[in-house]
Amino acid sequence: MRSLKSTLYSIRWILWSLLAFSTLSVLFFLDHTLGLMRQSGKSYTVAYAVLVTPGLILQFSPVFSARLFRLLTGTYKSIIWNCAYIVVAVNIFSDPFPRRVSFFLAFTPYAIFILAELIRIFKQNKNYKIKVFVVLLSITTVMLWLPGGYAPPFYNGIAGWTKVYENPIDRTERPLGGFQITNKSGERIWFSYGIVSPINFVMRHFYAYRKKYPNNMNDIIDFYLASYCFNYDILRDGTFPYQRNLGRFGYPGHTPYVLYNYEKFPPSELVLFELVTEFRGVNDGALRDRVTSLSFDAAGALRRVGCVPSKDD
Repeated sequence: MRSLKSTLYSIRWILWSLLAFSTLSVLFFLDHTLGLMRQSGKSYTVAYAVLVTPGLILQFSPVFSARLFRLLTGTYKSIIWNCAYIVVAVNIFSDPFPRRVSFFLAFTPYAIFILAELIRIFKQNKNYKIKVFVVLLSITTVMLWLPGGYAPPFYNGIAGWTKVYENPIDRTERPLGGFQITNKSGERIWFSYGIVSPINFVMRHFYAYRKKYPNNMNDIIDFYLASYCFNYDILRDGTFPYQRNLGRFGYPGHTPYVLYNYEKFPPSELVLFELVTEFRGVNDGALRDRVTSLSFDAAGALRRVGCVPSKDD
């Protein structure tokens, strides 16, 4: 009987090893022939060794228990080792795709038996609330397991946030659009959209408002400048409004907004709030041209919202 169990564990290890090797071979092929990922052969070799490691560990522990309780309480050493190798495996790659595949392979033995246990609980319980909970938990488990699920450690946000793709078109200049504020000295600076709408795309809030209320633009400009006035003290110190309480641990904006140095732009010194497009050189960053689409009286708006005292006060 013991010999049979040992044989079964060996077969499982071999299957695991073949699956890991096949997966990494495909990734290696995609990388070096199609250029889909920028990884070296050495990285894949190390990743393969890491993925095979749990196969060796599983031979000496009852991870393949059919009961969730036993899986979670009777295999502490195995769980610790497997969690450790999961962390290592998913951090070998910088590209999200191989990290997701690595996590998929790592989580497979757990996901199978967790789902099997959930199915058993679903069948044995007649309580409606329990059944709904089991269904939702099963969906969550599948989302965490299958490649592409949005969960640590391979969640990387929306494509394009952190990776800049090469543009085959050779451009000499690039347009940059957004709001700018101007002080009494004539100095300009970009008005970061994270001040007013960190959970949204850049400018989406403004364009939506302009489309619905084209004849009442002063209200939204008043809102922007009132937000700037209210948050100026922390903006001057280099902190976004959504970081007021938690600092750098605050939930980040939908877009990686840039916080500029607003020390020379206190509310009392602002004169203009403008929607502009700048054209700058790709190589040197030099300003080639600036087009102003809309211009608003910043000082008047700040007086309307009570930020800057009125001349009549």
